Amino acid sequence: AQIEAQKLIGYDAITAMPDLCVEAQGFGAKIIYPDNNAAYPDPYNPIIKSPSEYKNIDKLFDWSHADRMKNQIEVVSTINDQLPDMMIGGMSIGPLGLISRLRNVNELIRDFVYNKDKLHDACEKVTEIQIEYIEKQIEAGAKTIMLPVVLAERELMSKEMWLELDMPYQAKIAKFIRRKRALYCVHTCGRGPYFDLLIEHLRPVLIQNAFLPDGVKTEEEMIEKYGKKLVFLGFLSVSMLAWSSPSEVIAECKREIEVFGKSPAG
Repeated sequence: AQIEAQKLIGYDAITAMPDLCVEAQGFGAKIIYPDNNAAYPDPYNPIIKSPSEYKNIDKLFDWSHADRMKNQIEVVSTINDQLPDMMIGGMSIGPLGLISRLRNVNELIRDFVYNKDKLHDACEKVTEIQIEYIEKQIEAGAKTIMLPVVLAERELMSKEMWLELDMPYQAKIAKFIRRKRALYCVHTCGRGPYFDLLIEHLRPVLIQNAFLPDGVKTEEEMIEKYGKKLVFLGFLSVSMLAWSSPSEVIAECKREIEVFGKSPAG
């Protein structure tokens, strides 16, 4: 469908990202596929039921059972074969993003405080598997890799907690992507993303954000503060696409292009 849409409409880039539970399936999570919503793991049957199980998290994964991950690699390869000149994007959800789909979220939050050592060990192991997954996507033809860094946001984690629990593993993945000569991009969708920390520690070429960065009050201030350091990717909300008229959607696209087009980096 993406290939046919490209031929009909014409995109600048295509990303292979069905939902955020692709990797969780490879670790044995039961994924639920609602008719009118994004896929999610069974909340009543978490894969990791106690902190003691973190030490074996890598043993949960098996490439022979990781059907959705293999499918995503195949999608990247197919798009690359049929549209070789396209900018093709792969992705990974990142270590804590994946663990949050294997462990009950309320228990995971407690682990942030009471089981940090076990959690760090799990993140180390998951990171290595995700690096292998990313490498396979790049080898299949992905020229960019995007990671959600949604914990690096004011409404979810303090700066200190993010630097301690998530940043080291995200940074390791970012360095690997650059070594493979792919473009490293990040996605945020919550309020107050920490652009300053993301730029300092992860060095993305592009950030996609739905809300203004922490410490910034206007789009113009965001451009002034960060416009020389990265590319901004515009954002259209799902509600706008669902309920606004075509002319309203086009007008918002034009507005964002005019505003962010003034950024030195684009």
